[in-house]
Amino acid sequence: MVFKLTNVQARCPTRIDFTGGFTDVLPFRATQRVSHINATIDLPITVSLNIRADRIIHIEDRQDGIAKEYPSRTDVEDRYALIKAALDDFSMEEGLNVVVDSKAPRGAGLGTSGSLSVGLTAALTLLNKGNLPKQSTEIAVRAAQIEHKSGVLGGLQDQFAAVTGGFNTFHFYKSEYSIKPIAFSAKQLKGLEQHLFIIYPGGKRKSTDLVTSVMDEFRRGKKEVERALMDLNLLANDVGKALQKLDLQRLSILLSRVREAQLKLNHRLADDNNRKIIKALQQAGINGVKFLGGGGPRSCLLVLCTHASEHKTVRSITQAHRARIIPVHFSRKGMIINNKK
Repeated sequence: MVFKLTNVQARCPTRIDFTGGFTDVLPFRATQRVSHINATIDLPITVSLNIRADRIIHIEDRQDGIAKEYPSRTDVEDRYALIKAALDDFSMEEGLNVVVDSKAPRGAGLGTSGSLSVGLTAALTLLNKGNLPKQSTEIAVRAAQIEHKSGVLGGLQDQFAAVTGGFNTFHFYKSEYSIKPIAFSAKQLKGLEQHLFIIYPGGKRKSTDLVTSVMDEFRRGKKEVERALMDLNLLANDVGKALQKLDLQRLSILLSRVREAQLKLNHRLADDNNRKIIKALQQAGINGVKFLGGGGPRSCLLVLCTHASEHKTVRSITQAHRARIIPVHFSRKGMIINNKK
């Protein structure tokens, strides 16, 4: 194949979500029209692809400081299952240099696999066709399909956030979708940033195992799981209203309710360390806390402070539990492409 482009780079933001994960995953979204509210943050994942003269697949992960070479795409090992699934989906027979650079901790609930899948899908589309589809959401849908082929059971909100950027309410039902941006001024975004913290306990978790467990129980008709999923979905409307009004007191209460619904899905959604952090925050009067993404051991927590006086307390509790704070800096832009022949 003769490629119009030989060197492509796709930069995709990651996200924080305000309404939890799970409800955008099949089979639940096949039974209900679901809503998700999230905002992209400036902790991007960058995927760089360069066509080689041979058939070797060279993969470099700059976050982990690992570089590996494989004779062909069929030889790529399971640790790079998502990259292999993307190469398979595009039937790539040519050699390729694949460089992944992530500014966000992976496997921590920030939607990194969705951003990576979007970056891979966009870059491979450009290499094969020379241009992207007019609707960027087509990239998001295909990226989600590739993730599923790689063995990841997930939804759509992460991929849609990565291509769209900004603050959005996403609506999903079966294969249908719509996007409603939430408009904020730069001053409003800056003010909201100052009230939000991401607590990162360190390490990684594999969210697909937890998602699979929850969806299996939903299929089997477990009422507690069904009610929790319905609660998460219903809370999205109220969360959206509170955000648009920047009503921090109301939003704090709603995030607490989101967390409570998340915890009803599966006991493994929180580990001992996260439970201790949440308890310490509650004892200090800080209740606006939720698990980011699908939660699970080592997942990040989103914390909302209603008053500036609480900031010092959040930092102190985080340090006492050997976790660290990731500042929230919103990104208005979605996927950004750089390419050259």
